[in-house]
Amino acid sequence: MKPWLLIPLDDRPCCWQFPQRLAPLRVPPRELLGNFQTPGDSDAILDWLEAEAPGAAGAVVALDMISWGGLVASRHPTGDLKVARARLQRLWAIRRQHPFKLLAFQTILRNAPTQVRPEDAAFAELIVEFSQDPDNEELRQRIPAQLLHEYMRVRQRNLRIYRDLAQNSWEMDYLVYALDDSKTAGWNLQELASLGEVHSLPGTDETALLLLCRALAKQRRLQLDWSHPDLPDLQGMYEDRPVGAVVEAQMLAADLEQGPSTHQLWLYGRPERLQREARNQEAAEVDAVWLEHLTMALAAGARIVLVDLTFANGGDLSLGQALNMRGLWPQLAGYSAWNTLGNRVGTALACLALEPSPHFLAERIADDLLYQADFRWRAAQMLGHPGLTLSEHEVARVEKEIFPALQERLAGYLPGRILLSLPWKRLFEVEVVSL
Repeated sequence: MKPWLLIPLDDRPCCWQFPQRLAPLRVPPRELLGNFQTPGDSDAILDWLEAEAPGAAGAVVALDMISWGGLVASRHPTGDLKVARARLQRLWAIRRQHPFKLLAFQTILRNAPTQVRPEDAAFAELIVEFSQDPDNEELRQRIPAQLLHEYMRVRQRNLRIYRDLAQNSWEMDYLVYALDDSKTAGWNLQELASLGEVHSLPGTDETALLLLCRALAKQRRLQLDWSHPDLPDLQGMYEDRPVGAVVEAQMLAADLEQGPSTHQLWLYGRPERLQREARNQEAAEVDAVWLEHLTMALAAGARIVLVDLTFANGGDLSLGQALNMRGLWPQLAGYSAWNTLGNRVGTALACLALEPSPHFLAERIADDLLYQADFRWRAAQMLGHPGLTLSEHEVARVEKEIFPALQERLAGYLPGRILLSLPWKRLFEVEVVSL
C-alpha cells in the first residue's frame, strides 16, 4: 500500500507529532520545518516532496509552509509574494508529473499578530479590537502607525494568495480555508467571505488531522453525546461560531457523518454559555448522573473519546479528578482539551476516525489537562512572567523544577513514563513523549 505524505504547518507537536501519532505517514525532516521565528525551508521541502511523490498515494499539505515557511512566517512582512506564488506553481507541477491525491489547507491570517514581548500582547489586543470596529478612530490612534501599516500590508499580501488558491482549486482534490484564532467579527471573516463559495472551518493547527481523516479514516460514522442540552451553543473564545457549528464544519471537512455508533465523541462542559481561560478556573462538582452515564457506556464496550470544552487553553481539573477517582482514564480511547475549541474537537474526531498510538492518551492528559491548566502557570509564577520567550537558563529551570512534579501527577492517572520539553522555548506549548 502506497504511503501518505504530510507537509505540516510547522514543527510544533500539534502539527508534527500529533499526525504521526494517529496515522502512518512520511514527513519531511523536522529540521526543514523551521522553529518559531525561523521559517521552514520551503524550497527544500518541495525537493523532498518531488523525491517522495512517485511512491505516494497522496499528500496532506499546509500551504502556508509551501508559500511562506509556516504559520508564524505567514504573518511576517518580509515574505515575498512573487516567491510564494512560484512555490505554489512548483507544487502543482510536481503533482502533474507524479499524480497523487492532494488534500490542502490554507490558513486565513488571524487578527492578532505574533507576540514575543509583553508589549506585543497589548498591541495585539488593540488590533483584534480594531479589526472588529475599524471605524473607531480612538482605537486606531492607540496603535503605532508603522505597526498597523505593516500589519495591513501583510493582510493584503496574503489575501492575494487566498484568491489565487480559490481560482486554482482544481489543482487540488480538496482545499479548505482554516480560520486561525477567530472572533465573531473581524478582517479575517471579511476576507473569507470575499472568496465566494469555498470550504472553510474554524481552527488551524488540527486541520491536517481532519484531512487525514478524509484520506484514511477507519470509521466514518461517529455518535455524539453532549453533557447537557445547551452545550452545542457554547461560544468559544477563539471561534466565529458556537461549538455545535464547529463540530459540524469539521466533520464535513473530515468527510465524517453523525449517527449511531460504538465510536463515540463525548463532549463535556459546565453549564455556562461563554468560555473562560483554564488558568482562571475554580473547582466544581462534576454531574454524578453524567459520570454514571459515561461509566455504563464504557462498560458496554463503547470506544469513547472525551472532549473537554469548559475552558480555553486547558482542561477542567475538577473533571480530571472525578474521572481519576472512578478509575475511568485508562478506559477512554482518547482525550482532548488543548488550546481552542476547534483545536481540541478536530483532534478528538481524528482520534475516533483513525487509529491512534496507545501513547497518545497519556500525552494528551499530561499536556492538555495537567500542563496547560496547572503546571504551565506554576512555571510562569516561578519565572515571574508569562513565558512568551525563555532563556536557556529559564528552560532548564522549568525542566528541573516543574516537569518532575507533572510526571508524578500523571503517574496517579495512568502508568508509564514521559519526557517533556519546550520545543519553541516558550511556555505556550510543551512536547510530551511517552516512553
